[in-house]
Amino acid sequence: MGHSTTTALTQITDHWLQEIDNKKIVGTIFFDLSAAFDLLDHAILLNKFKCYGFQLPALKWLESYLSNREYKVYFNGNYSDVGYMDCGVPQGSCLGPLLFSIFTNDLPLVLKHATMAIYADDTTLFASAQTDCQLNNILHEELALVTQWIRANKLVVNVEKTKCMVVGSKHLLKTTPMLYLTSGNTRIEQVDQAKLLGVIVDSRLSWTSQINYVLQKMGRSMGIIKYCRKCIPRWLTKQLVQSLVLSYLDYASVVWSNTSENNLHKLQVAQNKAARIVLGCPYRTNVRTMH
Repeated sequence: MGHSTTTALTQITDHWLQEIDNKKIVGTIFFDLSAAFDLLDHAILLNKFKCYGFQLPALKWLESYLSNREYKVYFNGNYSDVGYMDCGVPQGSCLGPLLFSIFTNDLPLVLKHATMAIYADDTTLFASAQTDCQLNNILHEELALVTQWIRANKLVVNVEKTKCMVVGSKHLLKTTPMLYLTSGNTRIEQVDQAKLLGVIVDSRLSWTSQINYVLQKMGRSMGIIKYCRKCIPRWLTKQLVQSLVLSYLDYASVVWSNTSENNLHKLQVAQNKAARIVLGCPYRTNVRTMH
């Protein structure tokens, strides 16, 4: 608790970089839990609170908070009869993510050789090895343990959206290491990049895809703001640029700012363009003369 997504991303990528420096490849599984917040079993959750030392009054309060929640289904112009929820936590409340974090707090304890990073319902498992054969063996064993825990806790993995990836240096990935992991009878798709906590992570940690994504979002927002600039005051233009443009540039920048000089130059060009929009300067105005 008390950590941001940037903290989690920094911890994960720092671990990967340390393993890469040790001439290892890192195998990663990005789990997608189906309707994670809606499937939390109330009895299991209350039992975990009891194991963590919560006293009877707190347990009764939590039981009261979760139980007797009514729901109806609207279909073809009609409502169903009233039903009562026996699982799930109310979404949109401040307690939702906290209860889910407590529910999954013991998941990493089942692992033997891998590491797991959990932020709300984003669950990432990773392990390192010298060869892809060793990596497959480790991940296969760890995946079986995680699958067993998930079934025991009545959660469901969306195998189609669950991905795996091998992270390493350009030299180590030259032979294209392959992962052969399955969940049930379905093979987990191996990808070259995946989105983790809002950041696109690629197998070589070059961050090029993330930079291109940021540039695309910034460019789209700047186009809209530039179109409306003549109708709004400068202070409002500045606020719009800060919230709709620079927010993409600021998010988790400490994680991906070690990208190539070429990518950093592209970001600087986009930032200069945003400054020109706020100050009302022509497109080719030198940034040193803007004020």
